[in-house]
Amino acid sequence: MPELKKVKGIEIYTWKDCPYCKRAKEILNAHNIKPSYIIEHQIDDNEEAREKMAMRCFTSSGEVSMVTWNEARSIPRIFVDDELIGGCYTLVELDDNNTFDEKFAKYIDHSDGKQPFNDSANEIFTDIHSK
Repeated sequence: MPELKKVKGIEIYTWKDCPYCKRAKEILNAHNIKPSYIIEHQIDDNEEAREKMAMRCFTSSGEVSMVTWNEARSIPRIFVDDELIGGCYTLVELDDNNTFDEKFAKYIDHSDGKQPFNDSANEIFTDIHSK
């Protein structure tokens, strides 16, 4: 398998019709993440790309991440500056713990005068199973 290039910014691996992927992107948007810093890899039906994504979960930041193979293959997978953050539930947890803005600080766009989103991500995450 070829060596993966390290990327600065936010990478999110998604599937087109995945409700968790859509919610993760909504949460990033709600926190005013600059779109130019987000690289989306839509990997629908691309097993090779999914395998590469999963391998990144085990080599992120040069350390072995504490994830199982099934977790590593789940979608979405989010990396910040080549470090595995997790998936949609991780973004919800970061928001609930008021640590989202700290983790993503250099990628938040304050140019429009908006304050960072600080409402609970649970509101964004509701009804995920009904979609």
